[in-house]
Amino acid sequence: MREAAAEMVPDVWVNLAHAHLVQGEFVAAIKLYQAALEKFHQRNDNELLRCIAHAEYLHALAITKEKANVRDPATIITKQRAMLHRCRRTLQKAMHLCPRDYSLQFNMAVVLKKQADMHISIHTHI
Repeated sequence: MREAAAEMVPDVWVNLAHAHLVQGEFVAAIKLYQAALEKFHQRNDNELLRCIAHAEYLHALAITKEKANVRDPATIITKQRAMLHRCRRTLQKAMHLCPRDYSLQFNMAVVLKKQADMHISIHTHI
């Protein structure tokens, strides 16, 4: 019964993704948001794209030595940069769907600032 309801109601998928996000399970949250976006919204839902970008941004910030299981700081920075790049691409898709949404533009500015800060910190430590 529960599985059948989940197949028909996109809110179940989104609520599960929200729960994973709150628990810090960013990869699971991103996968559920993306599944809901593809299954129910034909990849054209501004709010779900915003949720995906938020989860990607939080995942990028949460990547540390302990969570990445690596000792090389360059590998950690590479993983963070890759996730921020994914976040930026997701925000670009959302902005394409809703170009006058200023909150998306603000979120993009925050991501770009974080990327610039990372770039500066990498080059000042060399």
